[in-house]
Amino acid sequence: KEDSSRLPTFSMFHTLYEDIRTNHQQFPPEEADLIVASQRSLELFFSTPEEFLAYPGYKAFVDTTDDLGFHNVWGKMQKPYFKREFPLMWEGHQDFYGVPVGIVPEDQSMDKPMAERTISVLFFGTGYNSLRSNVVKALKEIPGACVGLDTAIDRAEYLKLLGNAKVAVSCYAYSGFDSYRFWEAIYHGACLLTMFPPLAIPEMFLDQKEVFYFAGVEEMLVKLRWLLDHPAVLETVSQQALQKALAHHLTIHRAQTMTQTIQGYYGIADSPVDVVSSVAV
Repeated sequence: KEDSSRLPTFSMFHTLYEDIRTNHQQFPPEEADLIVASQRSLELFFSTPEEFLAYPGYKAFVDTTDDLGFHNVWGKMQKPYFKREFPLMWEGHQDFYGVPVGIVPEDQSMDKPMAERTISVLFFGTGYNSLRSNVVKALKEIPGACVGLDTAIDRAEYLKLLGNAKVAVSCYAYSGFDSYRFWEAIYHGACLLTMFPPLAIPEMFLDQKEVFYFAGVEEMLVKLRWLLDHPAVLETVSQQALQKALAHHLTIHRAQTMTQTIQGYYGIADSPVDVVSSVAV
């Protein structure tokens, strides 16, 4: 912000919602050149979708819901439309763009080298469905496993466990496929054993080279036992996944994708407003 009397850009992301909800009066939309917002953020500033559409500045909508369809009246009317849960079948759809969860850079100092990790497999989650219950039941039979269903755990303690886990499991929740568990496991050096998310994710991780995919509980157990018997594979796969994540899947990469798409959509690639460096990450 070079001029304190005017915001060069106005960016509202889902993770900033609570701060904006509390302090939104200091962000008057009429002073914005660009609004990037989800429905919950928009409702703080505009009474109706029509009022939002009538706003003269550049704007884009971000759908952060778990649902695979378009269920939002605000987003249906506003393009470009960014969607977290973006199905593979929608690739190439004009004016709609997939932007999955990005990894928030965190402290990795507690992450142990693979050879020093003592937890064989880690999974914590809520019991939204029978699949997760069956996954946890199966994992409890694995020596050295650390699992919990509907178990309250402090974030710092969870990251300490994750940094000591050889394998981390991820499976579907209620209706969403893009779980942060998928991303943070890779970032903290565990080998990810996961169900394949049927989403259009750029630079997706390759099966048996960067992650291991499974379709059901029995296949999960077969691959898990094989991985635990092959420590060299654990080391290689987890490191290759981490390097791809650092190169393509941090929050800054998501912000750059969105802002570059917006610039291209509105034809403002040569705008003096530096959208990419001004966006909130």
